[in-house]
Amino acid sequence: MSEWKTWNLQSWNERLLGHFFRSNDERASPVVVLLVTADELARATGNADADADEARDAFVEAVRSGIRRSKSLLEDASDYQGWPGPPRSESPPRFVAHLLFTCIAASESSDELGDEGSFVSRLRDLTQDQLPEHSLQILPRLWKHLVAWLKANEGRFRPLILPNPGGFTRIGYTVKLAFPDRRDQRQLSDLLNRAGLAGHEPPVGRVLSLVGSERSRFRRSFLLAFDEFRRLFESSGGRSAPRLVDHRFWAAVREASLRGRGQAGLSNVAVRLSMLGEEPEDRLALFAVADERTESAVVAFADLPVSYGPWRFAVVPKAAEALDANQLGRIVDATLDGSLRLPKLSSHVDQGLIPFFIGPHGLLELAGPDQLGEVSLALVRREMAADFLRVTGNRASSCRPSCYEGWVQVHDPRLRTLASAELEGTSLSRTWILQKSLNPTSSRLVGGIRADGGWLGVREMLPRVVAPGASALALKGAEGDMSLTNLGDDTWAFPPKDIAGQYAMVIMGDGMEDLRTIRFHAATASESFKSASDPESWIVEEVRGTGTLSSSMPFTDEVRNDDCAPFWERAAFLGQDVGVFVASADLAAWKVVHFAGRFLGACGGLRGDRAPSRQVASPNARRRWRKMLFDSTPDWSDPQFGDARRQVKAGASSQAHLPKLDLEQAAPDLAPPRLASPSDAVGRLVRIVAGRAAARSGIDWSEWSELTQRVLDIDESLQQRVTRAWMEAGLIDLASCARWWHRAVFARLPRLIAFKVGENFGAALSGLALSTTVDEVRRTATRIGILLEDRFSVSPFVPPTLSLRALDRRALEDLASACHVRIQWIDLARLGMEDSSRHDGTSAPPEHYERSTRWLRWSLRLGEYPDVTVEHHMRRDRPDYWLASRAGRRVWFYDFNLARAWAAALLGEPVVNAVGDAFLEAHHAFLPLPIARVLSVLGAGMSGPVDAKYRYAVGSRRLRDFALDIVSRTFDPSRLAVPATEQTTG
Repeated sequence: MSEWKTWNLQSWNERLLGHFFRSNDERASPVVVLLVTADELARATGNADADADEARDAFVEAVRSGIRRSKSLLEDASDYQGWPGPPRSESPPRFVAHLLFTCIAASESSDELGDEGSFVSRLRDLTQDQLPEHSLQILPRLWKHLVAWLKANEGRFRPLILPNPGGFTRIGYTVKLAFPDRRDQRQLSDLLNRAGLAGHEPPVGRVLSLVGSERSRFRRSFLLAFDEFRRLFESSGGRSAPRLVDHRFWAAVREASLRGRGQAGLSNVAVRLSMLGEEPEDRLALFAVADERTESAVVAFADLPVSYGPWRFAVVPKAAEALDANQLGRIVDATLDGSLRLPKLSSHVDQGLIPFFIGPHGLLELAGPDQLGEVSLALVRREMAADFLRVTGNRASSCRPSCYEGWVQVHDPRLRTLASAELEGTSLSRTWILQKSLNPTSSRLVGGIRADGGWLGVREMLPRVVAPGASALALKGAEGDMSLTNLGDDTWAFPPKDIAGQYAMVIMGDGMEDLRTIRFHAATASESFKSASDPESWIVEEVRGTGTLSSSMPFTDEVRNDDCAPFWERAAFLGQDVGVFVASADLAAWKVVHFAGRFLGACGGLRGDRAPSRQVASPNARRRWRKMLFDSTPDWSDPQFGDARRQVKAGASSQAHLPKLDLEQAAPDLAPPRLASPSDAVGRLVRIVAGRAAARSGIDWSEWSELTQRVLDIDESLQQRVTRAWMEAGLIDLASCARWWHRAVFARLPRLIAFKVGENFGAALSGLALSTTVDEVRRTATRIGILLEDRFSVSPFVPPTLSLRALDRRALEDLASACHVRIQWIDLARLGMEDSSRHDGTSAPPEHYERSTRWLRWSLRLGEYPDVTVEHHMRRDRPDYWLASRAGRRVWFYDFNLARAWAAALLGEPVVNAVGDAFLEAHHAFLPLPIARVLSVLGAGMSGPVDAKYRYAVGSRRLRDFALDIVSRTFDPSRLAVPATEQTTG
């Protein structure tokens, strides 16, 4: 626990580099001052119980011991490969601890610094006379090299802005960075603590008032900086500007407030904390989270099954070992009632305002000053609610009681910062987050999706720019200049259009012009999706129950020899006589298949002479018979077809005089059904989902829902059906966490789903494929002689894909290898297996769930069906489940669609209906997912919502009946046992 006491110089160097300079994405402003105090060194150890003076002494001793080999602090610091140049960007600088050591000499004196000689004397004493005079010229160069290294590692580390060294050419950077000195640092921290500002973004008006009223507590150098800052602030009219936010007085205030040792009574937890939440069925459920695990005397940390951005651990009571709804609730309740005081969380509780925004992970997340404009829900102390609604001007906001005692929920509060004077005299006078502060100086991009060293340039997901003090922003690139729009609060929006390429972003304002380079990509470079770290812990729908993401149902990596031609091919069987069409290949003289806009011909099962001796009376049937036969390309599977057809074609002129056959014939239409063309928005959504999936494993359901509705411009009811269509097309998996109440969408990698077609092979491109991948498959297939056909959905909201027909398996394998996609095979046999699912719903349902709700409108038809009971059961630390029951028979599932299907079966009504030979239509429920995925490969197109219905383009009677047969056998109420009491009473 106290291993820091034995750290050597290298260990301290690594720890201090991260502590002072690593970016944590939380208002990561540049470093302008360095508070190298005993308190801060104790925080750097990561040990909540570290004593400040002991930490300071351990650090000083580690430096002294580490430099004894060279007997020179600064010569030891510069002893690295590449000196006198800066260290390589991939190698952490070894001299950070040395530089911070010099800051201690500048900050720990009890006297004002008189001249350079007095500082050198202090530093020499601190090093125990290991500071040769000639080595001091190295000091400013090391500071500049640190600036260069931090800039080369921008994003991971905060930049360092060096002050004007003034007359101290050798020590000026150190002295001015180590501001204020140790005594003034303590006075400032104490002042902020007593005012209740510790742990908060400090409001500038309040800070100026506090320091101005306590001038006598500070030394002359601090007061000079304070007076200069106040003059600048007043002359700027209170606006953020670089010379204000970079001012060393304000930097010292922010560091003392945000990084100080904290408020009285706070538990010493040395990790970042936040609060996340969901609102299932309008009931707010909060839980505390941390980005790291640490030792604490009051709380413990449990692994979250799902990482929400940086938040990987749940905060639970001390000694708790497992995630449990009661344990999570105890932490939140204790924090809200003040009996448990945690850094950051309790500061919001003290202010009486706990705001939440929708985080990039899709959950509600505790908002900071940067997210005020994005707050969608806030908890407000009940006694402050009236003032809150009045002062913020949000009287029309939705305000209702909360499940947390003493708090009310305000929805859509439309928060903004206010001047301190506007809150004076109200119950919000110490609600610091609502009071105006100064934003960090550097422009930064927030939101959006990072992609390949830049940003995804899809218009719905463009980042925003936060540029304090800017009066205008513009993009300059090869395609012309674009102006950005000011959204207020120093935030700017890019033009609402797709952007691609490298641009210079010009930021103008307050007499300055800043320039930075930004690159936008039309899409991610490839489908490098992050898979679930533990696929076994994610529940997905199967045919008779549920499985996990580790299952590939209904596909397999093993080659399957089931002939799918009867299901897949659009085939006509031509009789020997002109215009005659028969029912099967064994009765036919010719077999003609339509694929890729052409007819493919082969000989049928009829042996001997195929020359026609009669013709049917229907001219249309005769014309279609001749066109199919004479215009067809020989199929690869029948090398004899060309010669056999040539003999018949040679006698075509005499066929017009053949005797008529009195037989009614209708020529089959082999063309694929006319399905919907995808909307332009579909391609953008594919790129957005691919970008999200490349950045993290799983997209939270709420984020997926918001994305699909916004990008496709659809409402929630249609969004749920579009999601189903994407699942059935094999683009995504929707899974529920087995150890948590969380649903997430996982992008499926592109793959070829292959199957046997007589002597040939077919395949479909499945998975979430970018247009570059589709184009590569198209080019490669054409090059190696594989036929291609575009495949569409019944819905315009589903991306198109490709269907392929190859001579042999080797051709498909070559295609997969060249395009770097996986081959899987349709496993028709598994669809009918009784034990294909891990959970079939017939066991006893889980117990101890917190809430259950009956759903009368469970059916896709949206009517009420009270004869069947469908209950939704919820628990915060377990997945939801649904139970369907009637007349003593019951079945339960973690998947709602399976419960719907069983409810329909218990009602005695169909799950899906046939619509002619070519379509199926969802009635009470969707087809079980594996069956629907087989239809998406073998059918005439992909499923989806159309005209207030949900349809499957099966294309053929054989495939339709195959699916209906599995459904009828699966959802058969006779398979469910009736309890003995029910059997006795009838």
